[in-house]
Amino acid sequence: MKKVSAEMGDVEVVGAFAAAKSVLPDMISKLRGTIFFSSATAAYRGSSKHPLYSIGKFGLRALSQSLAKAYGRNGVNVIHLRLDCDLDVPYIRNSYGPDYNRNKLANPDAVAESYWLAYKQPKVVWSNEIELRPNVENWTL
Repeated sequence: MKKVSAEMGDVEVVGAFAAAKSVLPDMISKLRGTIFFSSATAAYRGSSKHPLYSIGKFGLRALSQSLAKAYGRNGVNVIHLRLDCDLDVPYIRNSYGPDYNRNKLANPDAVAESYWLAYKQPKVVWSNEIELRPNVENWTL
């Protein structure tokens, strides 16, 4: 259990911190930049079946908020983007089998467009938390 716990923290938080640390100096010197942290519902609530995943996502969200507060004044927008959906990609399609319904999955092009729109936000109206879901998704919060 300890090894799995450490690995989950490494992937979700330590890895994200290392990535941000590597790009922040250049962004700060240019007074502009955007960092996206893709996340999931687990960042907002715990899970009895996947507690380590939730812990990692909680940590990722906290890191995102902390970096947004620390570096927003330097022109760096840090966005925690929650994907509360399954993406319509081959692996997911196959996992649904005969229950596959493209209208219940998020279109990857639409998700990419949402990231692009977030990137293009003017500094006077930055969003630091964004949630994406298909319109047919059951709200889980």
